Amino acid sequence: MHFLQRIIFIISFVTWTHATGKIRSDCSCGEANIINRGRIVNGKEATKNKYPWLAAMYTPTEFMCGGSIISDRNILTAGHCIFYVDKPFSTYWVLGMHNQVLQDGDRYYIDHYSLHPKFHNFSVYDEYDMALVTVRGIIRFNRNIRPICLTLPNTDYTGKQMTVAGWGRLDDSKDAKMGTILQETNVHVKPPNDCAIEVARLVRYNDEAMICAHEKGTDSCSGDLGGPLFFESDVNRYEAIGVVSFGDGCARDFPGIYGKLSDMQTQLWIKQYIVDTNSDICSDPAHKIQSNYFNDVFKINF
Repeated sequence: MHFLQRIIFIISFVTWTHATGKIRSDCSCGEANIINRGRIVNGKEATKNKYPWLAAMYTPTEFMCGGSIISDRNILTAGHCIFYVDKPFSTYWVLGMHNQVLQDGDRYYIDHYSLHPKFHNFSVYDEYDMALVTVRGIIRFNRNIRPICLTLPNTDYTGKQMTVAGWGRLDDSKDAKMGTILQETNVHVKPPNDCAIEVARLVRYNDEAMICAHEKGTDSCSGDLGGPLFFESDVNRYEAIGVVSFGDGCARDFPGIYGKLSDMQTQLWIKQYIVDTNSDICSDPAHKIQSNYFNDVFKINF
């Protein structure tokens, strides 16, 4: 990272802590309901409300995409989930949901949204495929509705096991049905160079914008798009490192591609959006006081 970029990032983080809302002490990010300890292909059914940060996007007629709660007003999703909808302000999000047919959760309508500043739609894929949504009103946190933690900048997760979860199609057939009950599965992050080779026939792989992950016989699929790629970084502390973006079919040899959250410009965009929408964030259980979180960033050598 260049010296100037690091200075800008530090200033942005300090601004984030003081320019808006507050860091709430009555909630923590990334806490799953592990006391219950179950678009996914060949995954398993998740126990009810196991991952309380998961969100589901609907048009007036159908289920569309997944997403992640990151503050008390903001949801992180895929850029294409918003970009390709004719009337994005007619869509709504259901939080704390388990059954996507019953929509058994709390409903929130969109007040504002922002595509990633570098979002670009190509013919078969999207780059910097991320968007932030602000809902009307304040999200009411409870046992079933809580935000996920976000990864630190410029962190490498190559080889690590990750989780994807959603209500997407259950197999790769043309007539496959969407999952009724939340499904989850595990994938491993692949080295960028390997991924670039494996996806070259369809994609110009961009390591600043993308993460690629794969596991034989299981995958995210249509309908899971926009949901998080996440893992347990500490005891019951989960953090998102990516956003489900695209693939070539589901559960094939082609790896899944995810929007990369550890990119510096992406992190700055997210933090600034939280500031601009006057949103509050939850405390991070891995960092007892929020300044410790920023100190981790400052430890990068200039």
